[in-house]
Amino acid sequence: MKRVLCAMSGGVDSSVAARLLLNQGYAVVGVTMVLIPDNALLENPSQDELYAYSPEAQDARAVARTLGINHVVVDYRSLFSEQVIVPFCKAYLSGLTPNPCIECNKYLKFGALQALRRKLECDYLATGHYAQVVFNEESQKYELHKGADHSKDQSYVLYHVSQEDLEHTLLPLGSYTKNETRELAGEAHFSNANKPESQDICFIPDGNYAAYIERFLLQNKKESSCKEEGHSSFSAGAEKSSNGEGCRQNSEYAIEPGPIVDTSGNQLGIHKGLLYYTIGQRKGLGVAVGEPLFVLKKDVEHNTLVVGRAEETGITYLVAADCAFPSDDDFSVKRSVQVKINYRARMRSATAWLEGEQLIIRFDEPIRGAAPGQAVVLYEGDRVVAGGTIAGFGHS
Repeated sequence: MKRVLCAMSGGVDSSVAARLLLNQGYAVVGVTMVLIPDNALLENPSQDELYAYSPEAQDARAVARTLGINHVVVDYRSLFSEQVIVPFCKAYLSGLTPNPCIECNKYLKFGALQALRRKLECDYLATGHYAQVVFNEESQKYELHKGADHSKDQSYVLYHVSQEDLEHTLLPLGSYTKNETRELAGEAHFSNANKPESQDICFIPDGNYAAYIERFLLQNKKESSCKEEGHSSFSAGAEKSSNGEGCRQNSEYAIEPGPIVDTSGNQLGIHKGLLYYTIGQRKGLGVAVGEPLFVLKKDVEHNTLVVGRAEETGITYLVAADCAFPSDDDFSVKRSVQVKINYRARMRSATAWLEGEQLIIRFDEPIRGAAPGQAVVLYEGDRVVAGGTIAGFGHS
């Protein structure tokens, strides 16, 4: 019997995924990750301490007991801080628009949990993502496809999953809709059957990124002061100083006022700190010129917010770095693709090709909404063929 390590967040999706795997004849072990740094939980906690600390782990364990499967909880707070929280804050302070969910999937779910799968000698890792893994007999490659429920499709956040990992990944919900998943949870009498979905970044549940990063900067400053005095204040909720230098370099501008200028360099007003603005923002700019203006760029080097009219927000091409090709597709020649520039964006037609290690993506028609630091994912039909991080864009 094949063994599966099933990531269980305590929510409906991963709970139903575990049930489906059991029904398909797999031997299932559930695992829940504790991720959010918190001084209330000491280092090297026991299983009992982790369960007592995490409501999500308690919910997952309740489902596991209903299903009659083993369940464990793992402490990945330090890894989550190093690979997700710190890079998110540093990127935001650098004027970028990062997607921490992609980094979490890359380093935690398909990094640490794949390593745990191998350690536990499980054949597969399973998650509750709405996407599909398909083996192509002709190419002899594993492919990542959209989920059947396109309104819930999560293939966008999985573009980085490698061939090796796809071979050992099961996505049981790929052929189901969200409504069908809830129905299955009700039929199984899961205690979390009606649990609401999380809508925001898990470590910023109120969605106030600026306030969170302000706290991050304050903690970083305190830690730096302690280190200068010869002792450390590092705890489960703090970031080590090796990650903080870049934050201190950018924080001076990020929270200080500076000029708001148009694309010709004319000053229109004063911003309250680049941290408090997002690319594409229209409301709350504090300038009045008789027509709507949008944030086009956060110039961290000069502490300047660049704004422009609606017609200036469109781009015709973008450049993607840190690219991944889940099925090893060849982009040395130009290919026609469909493109998503963020999780909720609609597909756009484009032509893409590699120049060096970067993807060049030229759109058939101008688009809006792209921001440096966002993920861009390329599709052919329902299949993910490439993805990367937006490093630049323009209009030509």
